[in-house]
Amino acid sequence: MPGTAARKLLVCGPLCTGATLLVLAGHLRNTTAILCCLTAAICMDAVNWSMATLNHLDLAPQYAGLLTGLSQTVYGLGGVVSPTVTGLIVRSGTAEEWRLVFTVAGGVAFLGAAVYLLLGSGRRQPWARAASQGCQPAATSLVQS
Repeated sequence: MPGTAARKLLVCGPLCTGATLLVLAGHLRNTTAILCCLTAAICMDAVNWSMATLNHLDLAPQYAGLLTGLSQTVYGLGGVVSPTVTGLIVRSGTAEEWRLVFTVAGGVAFLGAAVYLLLGSGRRQPWARAASQGCQPAATSLVQS
């Protein structure tokens, strides 16, 4: 399986599975079943995270640290925004309000999967290839000085 297809499968599969589990958790009434769905959704997020993080090495190995920092900053914004959005939705703590919270969270995950499916790649990017051809590693240039 080519690199891009494998990355898309291993990123979008867990994202969609986790999103489905979040939406399902919002519709269940049994506490144990809800906890199982949420735990499995978190496990799917871990699989997705590990694959998405490795993707930076495929795209531009020499910029993987920078790309990881940028993507983790955007990823972390969800942790900043989600409590506010949840607070705006959940006013009285009804099951319908929480169902909407889980549906929104699942929708965001489905949207992320759709964007990655359309735009994601597992191939070295031309801008990274061009940058690496004209540069020497810093350690080599220091030794030669």
